[in-house]
Amino acid sequence: MAGGDGHTVSLLGHPSWVGEVGGGAETLVLLHGGLLHTELLLNSFGVLLADDYRVVGADRIGHGRTADDGEPFTYESMAAQTIALLEHLGGAPKVLIGWSDGGVAALHAALARPELVKAMVLIGSTYHVSGSDNHGLAPDSEPYQWCKSEYAARSPDGEAHFDAVAERLFRLWRAEPQLTADDMARLTMPTLVMAGDRDSVTLEHVIDTYRALPDADLAIVPNAGHGLPFDRPRIVADLIRDFVGRLDAPGETGQAAG
Repeated sequence: MAGGDGHTVSLLGHPSWVGEVGGGAETLVLLHGGLLHTELLLNSFGVLLADDYRVVGADRIGHGRTADDGEPFTYESMAAQTIALLEHLGGAPKVLIGWSDGGVAALHAALARPELVKAMVLIGSTYHVSGSDNHGLAPDSEPYQWCKSEYAARSPDGEAHFDAVAERLFRLWRAEPQLTADDMARLTMPTLVMAGDRDSVTLEHVIDTYRALPDADLAIVPNAGHGLPFDRPRIVADLIRDFVGRLDAPGETGQAAG
């Protein structure tokens, strides 16, 4: 992995690959998107934050360098893996930075264990299935084949297993997430909602997400799509650095409720 170190830890009894860069006092926890992996985020905007923060992420089950278990994918399971990582890291509550499915996992983890979450950054994420499609990932599409090549380069299960993983994720994406505005209203930690203006998550849903959260900032990046974190990493890193830097300054983040 460029610019960082990786190792395996047991999360919920499953050997899971963890990577990290940097070594600051504050820990930022990266949550990758569906079909992809932690290194993609670490090596894009993660390394740009490494001078100021410790940046850590884990490949979820069936993703990246973490083996599959054949079980159906659920956001509750993704949240449980996130919580297990936070408990493994220990210490003070952490900032969760979730892209795509990682953002949905962050929402579910924060609902289940809000005391572990200091703040969230949600990038190209939904809270309800109506907010997006399958991000253009038809099996014969270029994005699907790129995800497959990323999987083949890392997965202990081998390239041939990718289609089975993708099919189970598509099944999830057709039905979930199903969070409500009432669920979102319970998430009182500061949150930065970020998306590209050409994201496959609709702008209407991005704005709904921002409005549904009690203490949120909104950032729409021009000329950017769902690949915002790795297509425009410097902008993403600067927005995160500004947001996290304001967390301990009273009155500096978020909006008034209402």
